[in-house]
Amino acid sequence: MRTSAAYVHWMQQLTGDISVYNRGKREIGKPFTAYTVNLPNAGKRRLYSCGHPEAVTLGRNFPELIEAPNMMVLGAELRIFLQSLARQVDAGKINIDEAAAHLAHQNSDVIDLDSKLKILFSKLRTPPAMPELFAIAHGQKEGRKTQALATLNAYPDFSMAQLTGIPLALGLRLFIDGHIKDTGVHAPETIIDADDFFHALHPYCQVPAPLPPEHTLVEVTLQ
Repeated sequence: MRTSAAYVHWMQQLTGDISVYNRGKREIGKPFTAYTVNLPNAGKRRLYSCGHPEAVTLGRNFPELIEAPNMMVLGAELRIFLQSLARQVDAGKINIDEAAAHLAHQNSDVIDLDSKLKILFSKLRTPPAMPELFAIAHGQKEGRKTQALATLNAYPDFSMAQLTGIPLALGLRLFIDGHIKDTGVHAPETIIDADDFFHALHPYCQVPAPLPPEHTLVEVTLQ
């Protein structure tokens, strides 16, 4: 049986080199680069980079950005498992499809003894809880250091099909309804009005629970 494309895509973004945006230009970096973030009301947590278009497109469209990493919130057990699979792909021991299949079936037999021991010891620590999906910005506002955290309060579902398919369909709906008028190749942030998008998304958000219409789907916290 063929492995889900989502797992194949994930392993592609965790192996080899990845594009990153650093100090106004595109550079080549490595996945699993660690970043420590301090989220309002959540504390410090170490996050890990992965490849994805946002690391390039956000910097192009918002040139005031210094960095624009795409980061993963990973528990230690999953991180160690993924790193072991990625190392084997990079070393030529397995290919992307094989790694994706091991990931899909959570086949821990494929990882080395050292990784298994690290997973065992990782169970002794409990990191602070984090939002499922969020964006965090650090910078200066009116001369003062400021950070802003934006989180989603509800989702269509936690399945990859609905998390990606519904926003894609809504983009087409907005185009048909005349909310998108520009042409050419765009990243979502340059062609879709955020208010229009979240208004259209609202009826489909059922997880963790439907939100009343007067509640916003996005919560922004400043610190």
